Amino acid sequence: MENWSSLSKVKWDKQAENWHQRSKSMWKNGSRSKIIPFFMKHVSIGSTIVDLGCGDGYGTYLLRSQGYVATGMDFSDEMIMIAKSQEGEDLSYLTGDLMNLPFKKGEFHAALTVNSLEWTPDPLVAIGNVREILKDKGYYLASILGPTASPRKNSFDRLVGKTAVCHTMMPWEFRELMQMNGFTLIDQDYVWKQDFNEKLSVSLPVDLKEALSFSTIYLFQKS
Repeated sequence: MENWSSLSKVKWDKQAENWHQRSKSMWKNGSRSKIIPFFMKHVSIGSTIVDLGCGDGYGTYLLRSQGYVATGMDFSDEMIMIAKSQEGEDLSYLTGDLMNLPFKKGEFHAALTVNSLEWTPDPLVAIGNVREILKDKGYYLASILGPTASPRKNSFDRLVGKTAVCHTMMPWEFRELMQMNGFTLIDQDYVWKQDFNEKLSVSLPVDLKEALSFSTIYLFQKS
């Protein structure tokens, strides 16, 4: 676990500046543009929220701009250095690890892991840690990479005898982990690759939508 965490941290420290250059477009009109509207459908303005694996913190900043009391956390020191330039009232950032969260039990109304759970050595434990810091009936939004997502290549090394520090869970596997940790599914939505006609998905059952997705966005409630 220690080796996994160290390798993953080094990887994201190196990618921090490149990620920062692309982050705003991803949140504004790219693969992450559905996340905040989806979150706002369910979580009341003014709620305390924590963005776990916040990267450069731009998504956290946007949530604060909508009226949430927002905290961003990432295990990359380089990411947090970039994020801190956005700090202000009701918005703060700190370095931390999903495997050992630096927060109190029941501290937040809601938590987010946007494609960050895949980078933990034990997602089941990480989900349990998120549950601990949520208030009763607290909400948990997670975005999980779908089968068509190119970032899934980060786990390819495991197939050729090399060390990989990324879990590419199938969406149904993630839902099963959430149920094991005492969460109830409230809602979900899908992000598609750019060349996919979203209208074709309307009549499809959930499992086929997940199978075609670039990522699936889930909203769970602590139960």
